[in-house]
Amino acid sequence: MSAHQLTATHIAAMVGTYETSSMGHQSAEERQKLASLLAAENARSVNHRYSGNAAAQCEPVEVSNRLITHFMLHPLGPGEMLNAIACYEYQACESTDWEATEAHRLCRRMSGLTARRVPGYDSAPWGIGDLPASQVSNAISLTDLAGS
Repeated sequence: MSAHQLTATHIAAMVGTYETSSMGHQSAEERQKLASLLAAENARSVNHRYSGNAAAQCEPVEVSNRLITHFMLHPLGPGEMLNAIACYEYQACESTDWEATEAHRLCRRMSGLTARRVPGYDSAPWGIGDLPASQVSNAISLTDLAGS
């Protein structure tokens, strides 16, 4: 795998959109802490991945409250946010303890909250019941054909 340092804009977009989605209960200082947490974990991942290459080592990007506020006023859509989170996770997962980090837990919270913003989420059934046999199509999958 590879890793690269994400921009301050990427991290601000995640934090600002998350703040908007979570009904804006964080202070500017708390939002800054979230951004710093994400930036530090991304840098730690890059540094871990390229530990033998001094030229590839990096410091966490600095994310301004002004940039975070921009994305609170202009949040990412659900699809954009889910992709931003997935990109962040890919760039931040190189450390051996990634899944135990606060940044990982924050990404899981962000993803869960964002999923609820996907159009159709609220009106979708909670569970999917069985279909009567008469409603199940007689389609053959390509994997069925390959196996015969």
